[in-house]
Amino acid sequence: LAFEVPVLTPDTPIREVDRLFRRDRHLRAVIVSAGASAALLSREQLEYELGGPFGYGRSIHSRARAADLTPRHDLALSASATLSEAAALILTREPELRYRDILIKTASGYSVAGVSAVFEELSMVFRHVALHDPLTGLPNRRLLDQHGRSLTGRADSAARIAILYVDLDGFKLVNDTFGHRAGDEVLIAFGERLRSCVRPTDIVARLGGDEFAALLSDVSEVQALAVADRVVLTASAPFVFDNQPIYLSASVGFAMADDVATEVELSPLDVLLRHADGAMLQSKRSGKRRVTRLTGAAPANGLARVNLIRRRLGSALVDGADFTLHFQPQLDLATGTSDS
Repeated sequence: LAFEVPVLTPDTPIREVDRLFRRDRHLRAVIVSAGASAALLSREQLEYELGGPFGYGRSIHSRARAADLTPRHDLALSASATLSEAAALILTREPELRYRDILIKTASGYSVAGVSAVFEELSMVFRHVALHDPLTGLPNRRLLDQHGRSLTGRADSAARIAILYVDLDGFKLVNDTFGHRAGDEVLIAFGERLRSCVRPTDIVARLGGDEFAALLSDVSEVQALAVADRVVLTASAPFVFDNQPIYLSASVGFAMADDVATEVELSPLDVLLRHADGAMLQSKRSGKRRVTRLTGAAPANGLARVNLIRRRLGSALVDGADFTLHFQPQLDLATGTSDS
């Protein structure tokens, strides 16, 4: 974030400093350096001193040197300081000085950084942390939601949106056998493999644990299925940890936007994710290491009905909802017979 500005000696006549600022209207400050010490003389400070209370500043300071008008309380930071360290030190300055440029100590001398640039960069870092998985660096569910809302909200492209819901088969055994460090390495490596299966315009996210999702835009059913097949294939290649091969597979649930119906209580992306999740679970029940797509209205409506019941049961008793018992078998555990 630092940029170079002219470096002057303390004995530089103030009229020469004034000429520097007049020649370059973009120049914000100069560095006044005397050996191991340095300070900033800003355009704002110089104009204030040369203006004076009655406009006589230039006459008063006609024989002044740069050192005479340079503040003695400048903040200087090491070039190796982190953004968080810089921000914390900036906030310790007096309120009237808090937004002035700061000195940066480099191996070759000094440079300057703007306070606004420091905080803008820091905000970008925090935004990245908030929207990405800390282990794999992939987008997290929040960022996936942001992209999903913008895509599913466009009627011209909604029909050509696909979602892949990916789960690593047998991942728990990796943690139990090789330890969590091995598990982390596998997740990182699989995230990289997953990214290689899609285009730069597609979004790959880690939803949590060993579950991932890929949001594909502007794709046909054939193209989306080809991506899903690549994911299954790339997951079957062995992962290596401490020179030991680790064999896993992936179960993939595949859904197109046209597979689901709109629901009032959920966003289009949530409905699509839930549908793909159900397809992924069907992949696991069917033997794992495969791609499954739930087609037709019955499976989709079945998933919607089960999830709707789960959401409503929590408040049903509190709200005084009516429950009707249709059938309750009485089972004799000793004989295994029932009395209905």
